[in-house]
Amino acid sequence: MSNTQDWQNKSLQEVIEEFIEECIKYQSTQEKLIQPISISEPLNLKGINLAEKLAERLDEIEANTISTTRAEIYSLSNQLEARIDEQFNQLLKQLKQTEKDLNEKLDTRLERIEDKLDKIYDLIKKDEEALNWFCANTICITSYIVSSWVGALQEFAIEPDQKILVGFVLRDKENKLSKERIEAWDLTSGEKIYTIVLSGEDNYKLTISPDGKTFVNSSSKGIQQWDLSCGREICTLSEFSYAMAFTPDSKMLVCRQSIDGMYKYFLYDLEKKMENRTILPIEILNPALIAAHFNGIVFSPDGQFLALFDTLQDFIEILNIETQEVIRVLEHSSKIRNVVFSSSGRLLAILDGARKIFLRDVDNGTQNFSLTSESDYYSAMAFCPHTKIFAAGCYDKIELWDLDSKKKLQTLTGHSSEISALYFDKNGTSLISYAVHSREVKIWQSA
Repeated sequence: MSNTQDWQNKSLQEVIEEFIEECIKYQSTQEKLIQPISISEPLNLKGINLAEKLAERLDEIEANTISTTRAEIYSLSNQLEARIDEQFNQLLKQLKQTEKDLNEKLDTRLERIEDKLDKIYDLIKKDEEALNWFCANTICITSYIVSSWVGALQEFAIEPDQKILVGFVLRDKENKLSKERIEAWDLTSGEKIYTIVLSGEDNYKLTISPDGKTFVNSSSKGIQQWDLSCGREICTLSEFSYAMAFTPDSKMLVCRQSIDGMYKYFLYDLEKKMENRTILPIEILNPALIAAHFNGIVFSPDGQFLALFDTLQDFIEILNIETQEVIRVLEHSSKIRNVVFSSSGRLLAILDGARKIFLRDVDNGTQNFSLTSESDYYSAMAFCPHTKIFAAGCYDKIELWDLDSKKKLQTLTGHSSEISALYFDKNGTSLISYAVHSREVKIWQSA
């Protein structure tokens, strides 16, 4: 058997094989002994040493194996833990990104839902406002007041914020024709404010400035400007005009007048008390509009457009104020009775000779929708500022329409004769209706 010093360099299998071999040799040697071993003799020290060394080697191998296995386990455990942490962090990052994306998508959808709900609430509020209009006051005046009754163009001048009606006295309380004086009435108290006796004849036109401070009238004497609050005359221009309109800022007055037999449009600066006039370079496309006497001039509230029409013709010319060119000609199926711009200036309501109302798009000329009545006819119309409500006088009733849904919202009743004029105040919370034949004025309000 090799020296014990070599055992440290041998493997377990080699040690065991060598041990077995030594045991066989040892047994063979013992079998050859004739004399038996005495009990008192010591055991063979070589075998004992061999067994002890084998046990030590086994313990050492076991310790090394356990140590190596633990180290490998620890290493694998650390690697596994690091991989798990890495995977967890990646998963957590993905979850956070997914949560962010989901939150963004959720926020977007919630915004859309809120927008839709706001629109629904607006519609509900609009319906509630429209369905809550009621008559707050009714007054009767003693005179038949008009601001224009030339041909088929019947107009009325009402200042809706101050609740003032001003115009020519077409018929007095004795039902006599009289267009030689102007009367102003307080529509809240029903009291007459003042009377202006006119020296000129053939009074054709009267219109109130948009700011509600002054009004002008045209007669054979010329154009006169008056203070609306007290009836004081401000200035007089000798030229006669069949058609007049204030610019939206109330600083200028557009008039249609004749020069050497040719009708032209003039612009007067009211701050200069109409001392000078400027010819507007407006090229009228249709000669019939040039020769007509009963012209209507209507500005859009934003001052961008000017509508020119005649009650004997079936078309409307739309002019761009900035370029002073005709941008569109709106042809119609019958003669034009009156026109009104919406507060945005993008819709034009047309009341025609057949007493029907058509709403046309100013930008492209297309028809938005129309109002017709089988039993009655339409006689007046007005757009409500800041809302999508359109009011139409249908004989002795007032119809309130939603411009978005094109549905009738409410019908107001109470007049005993044809409604001649409708006016909303600037806030859109008050509506004035005037029936000239019954000399009756009603003020409607939304609850």
